[in-house]
Amino acid sequence: MTLNLPAQIPTLIGSSLSCVATLAVLVIIVVHWSVRHSLRHVLIANLILSEFINTLNNTISGIYILTRGDIPARATPACIANGFIGQLSVQATDFAVLSMAISTLFIVTRPTVMADSSTRTKLLATAAVWTFPIVSSTVIISRHAFGPVSGNWCWIIPEKNNLRYGLGHGIRFAVIIATIIIYGIVFRIVREKLASSLQSSQKLYGTTTNTHVAAIHGGRTGGEGSATETVAENDIEMANLINKSTLVTISVDQKRLQDEAQMSRNALPPTQKMGRVAPSSPTQTSAKKLRVQNRQNVARIMLMRAYPFSYVLLWLPGIANRLAELAGHPMQWLVISQASTQFIGLVDSVLYVVQWRILKRD
Repeated sequence: MTLNLPAQIPTLIGSSLSCVATLAVLVIIVVHWSVRHSLRHVLIANLILSEFINTLNNTISGIYILTRGDIPARATPACIANGFIGQLSVQATDFAVLSMAISTLFIVTRPTVMADSSTRTKLLATAAVWTFPIVSSTVIISRHAFGPVSGNWCWIIPEKNNLRYGLGHGIRFAVIIATIIIYGIVFRIVREKLASSLQSSQKLYGTTTNTHVAAIHGGRTGGEGSATETVAENDIEMANLINKSTLVTISVDQKRLQDEAQMSRNALPPTQKMGRVAPSSPTQTSAKKLRVQNRQNVARIMLMRAYPFSYVLLWLPGIANRLAELAGHPMQWLVISQASTQFIGLVDSVLYVVQWRILKRD
C-alpha cells in the first residue's frame, strides 16, 4: 500500500510533538501528585496519559512506515497491536473529554461534590474513562477487524465499516455532540446564577458610580474597559459558581480614598503626623484575598473547560473528512487537514503548563 506523504508527514510531526509534550506534563503531574490530586486533576491525568499513549503509538508507526517506504499489506502481530493501542487510547481521550464536561456541569450545580471527592469517586471516574475503550478494543480484535489502512499503518479495516462507525467514529461524534450540549447547559446555568448573584450584591451594598467585581488577575486593576478587566468579567462567571457563597462586588474609588486619607492626616496635630503609618483597610485586605481566591478558582475551572474546547476544535477537520467519506466524495485536502487531531496532545500540554504556572504562582 503506497504512502500519502502530504498527509502522513504532518501527522507524524503532530504526533511527535504531542508525544514529547504530554510526556513532560506527565512528569510534572507525577512529581506534584501529592500536592494536587483532586478529581479534576485525576481526569486531566487520564486525558494526558491517553494522549501520550496514542501519540507514542502513532509516532512509532509513522516512523516505521516512512522508513519502510510503504504500508505492509498483511495484518502482522505488530500491526494488530498498533491498531489495538490506537483504538484504546484515542477512545480513552474521547471519554476523558466527556468526563470533564460532565464534571464541569457538576461544578456549577453541586460544587461540594467536586471539592470533596473521595478516592472511590476518583477510581470510578478513572474506570469511566478506560472501561468502554478496553471493551471496544477487545471486541474489535476478537472480530479480527484490525489491519492495514491508508492512515498511520493499522486500524479497523474498511471491510468492517460497521465496527468503524459503531465503535469508532460514531462514538466520537456522540461525545462531541454531548460535550457541546453539556456546555450549552453550563453557560445557561452560569448566566442565571451570575445575574442572581449580581442582584443580591447590589441589594446588599447599594449601587455606586464606580463598582467593579474583584479582579481575577493579580496586579493593579486596569482602567474602565481595560483588557484585564474584560478578561476578568468573562471568566469570573465560572469562578463565581465553584463556591456556594455569592461573589461580592466591591466598590472602590481610589482617588476618593486617597483624598479622604490626606484630609484625615491634615486634620491631625503636627506631632501625630510624624511617623504615622496608615493601616490597610479591611476592604483592601478582603479584596486582595478575593482576588487570589478568584484567580485560583478560575485557573481550576479553566483546566476543565479548555480541554474539551480544544478537543472539539481540532477534531472538526477529522469529522469533516469522515462525513466526506460517508458521502462517497473523499477529498485530499480534508485527509491532510485531519492531521490537526495529532496536535491535541500538544495543545492540551500547553494549556496544562500555563494553568499550572498560574496555580503555582498563587
